[in-house]
Amino acid sequence: GAVQTAAGEPAPKAATRKEFFDSVCPQKIRKEIKSAAIVLYICAAATAVFQILAGMFPLDGIIIAALGIWIHTKKSLAGAIIAVIYAVLSCAISFIETGSLGGWLILVGAIIALVYICKGNKLWKEYKASNGIE
Repeated sequence: GAVQTAAGEPAPKAATRKEFFDSVCPQKIRKEIKSAAIVLYICAAATAVFQILAGMFPLDGIIIAALGIWIHTKKSLAGAIIAVIYAVLSCAISFIETGSLGGWLILVGAIIALVYICKGNKLWKEYKASNGIE
């Protein structure tokens, strides 16, 4: 069926994926993607602070922040996939090195982003098909 607003009215027209995610895509999906990005921003800041205090260059913090920005601004499926892979590797390395599971909150944010970007992309495909958009 056609995408509708919360009031059940036809959604406003969107010609691009960005317009769709900005105005037509359900608020719940937009909110969850934004929340996932905020989790990544918080993790990035904490990671960067710990790396700087340890006398290291905050590369991990920069990578996490960049992935969060990519997910937040572009609703990027590739960004979400890379974030999940990065988080899984980070958790595994942390477990191997310390015996405890570190970085799990990054994984939570990345998985939430992946789930809701996939849901949004599915709705975008349906919207394109029902509105004759290439």
